[in-house]
Order: sequence, then C-alpha cells, then structure tokens
Amino acid sequence: MPTNTNNSEKSSAHIQIIEGLKVQPEYLFIFGILLVFATGSVLVGITSNNPSVQLLTFAVFFISLTASTVVIWLVISSKKDVSQLRLSEEILKLSGRVDRLSNEIESACKLINLVHYGSLTFPAEQLYIIWKKLMYDLDNKFYAVSYINPDEWTQEHTRRLLSPLKSKIDTEYADVNRIFVIDDLSELQNLGQIIEYHQKYEIGVSYVEIKKLYESTPPICEKPLDFGFILIDDMRLAIFHLHENRKLKSIEIVSDREIFKKYEKIYERVRNLAKPLPSSTSRI
Repeated sequence: MPTNTNNSEKSSAHIQIIEGLKVQPEYLFIFGILLVFATGSVLVGITSNNPSVQLLTFAVFFISLTASTVVIWLVISSKKDVSQLRLSEEILKLSGRVDRLSNEIESACKLINLVHYGSLTFPAEQLYIIWKKLMYDLDNKFYAVSYINPDEWTQEHTRRLLSPLKSKIDTEYADVNRIFVIDDLSELQNLGQIIEYHQKYEIGVSYVEIKKLYESTPPICEKPLDFGFILIDDMRLAIFHLHENRKLKSIEIVSDREIFKKYEKIYERVRNLAKPLPSSTSRI
C-alpha cells in the first residue's frame, strides 16, 4: 500500500538519524547544547517584558534551530548511500526556510518595538509589512505629504495602500488627507487616476509645486529626496527616502514626540501653500 510505504520511509529516515547520532557522539553532544540554548531562549523571551531581550532571544532560538539542522545534516552526510543524501538535501531546504522565517520574525519584532521607542529604517521591499502595522495603529488622523514618482502608483499598489484607509474612515471616522508634491503641473495628468482613487475613498487631496517649498521663507524643503512623510495620530511618523528618480528607497519609522512636532509644523506650512483638487465625478 502507498501509505505503508511512506510510513516505512519516514520510519527508516528517523532510524538513520538516530543511528548516526549513536555513531557520532560528538554530534549528539553539540545537538544537546543547541537544544538547551533554543529552549532557554524561548523561556527567557516569554518571561521578559523588555522588547530588546525578546528580540535577542528570538534570534538565539532560530540560530540554534538552524545550527541543529546542520548537525543532523552532518550525521546524515557521514552515510554515503543515495537515499540518505536525498534526505540531507531536504534538511538543508528546511534550514533555508527556517532562516527566512527567522528574518520575518525579526522584522515583526522590530515593528513591535516601534510601539515603545526609537527610530528604525526598513527597505522599500517591506513597505506592505510596515503599512499593515501603521494601519493597525491608526486611530483618527492620517496626514501625508508625497513626493514619490507618479510611476510608483500603479492600480494594484494604490488599492493595497488606500483600502485600509477607507476602512478607517468608515469605521473610525478618521481624518485622512494627502498632499501631492510635484515638480510641475504636468505631473497632475499622470496622477489623475490616483487622485480619483483618493477622492472615491473620501480622502482629501491637494497639491503643491516643489518650487513653492524652496521659495518659502524659511525654505520648507532642503532635501527633496527625503521630503515625503506621514503623520499618524499624535505620535507616529513615517519618513520616505527616495532614489534620484524619486522611486522609493527606504521607510524610516520614528516614535519620538519632539521629531513628530517638527514634522507637524512642516505639514501645516505645506498645507497652507497647497491647492485643493476639485472633486471628480469619474468612476473607477
């Protein structure tokens, strides 16, 4: 029967590992030490209230787990038949998956730590992970200033970013506004569909040419590639850093009241210069 064959193969694999450990006592010793580290780190992480300690213990746990799979691989690779080599390849694949999961856990821990203190910078590839966290924290205020390249706003991108905001507007009555910073008025045509999305979702939109920010006294903007940010409620700040072509490079999340107040004043100055966009009757 196929089921019996599968069960027999699994049982045989387990026996091979056990026999290998018996033949290689030094591997058994190392495996035991790693197991103690992994178990201890989990216990420390559970009992500690310090976010930094929790992050460190998660890292120790996954490093120990990865090293353990390597030990098992060494045991199996000491055997030379084909079936054992196939099993070692599967374990190496498992090790790779553990590494990827470890990175995801580390990112999640960083996001949790943002609630408590400090400033952290994330690559552009983690935008949606960061966005979920920001949307979860949002209560009643979302003010954005966007200088990002209009080409970055694809339809799918726009839906994924704006849908959670629409939910907050409908359920929490959140005040959501975005100011588009543009190089010249021709950009408004490229932003036409994106603006319609915002208006459809009842998000206030306006625009300002970047030269107006240079000409203000004192200048509002000195580093345009770092001039894009979001104010969330009365504490959380997200700063968007751009490449030379205004494509997203990284996102800096700041939990500092003084820095927040500084950007809040900048936002008020930009809003005073911005011009509202007329409502569109176009349907999406």
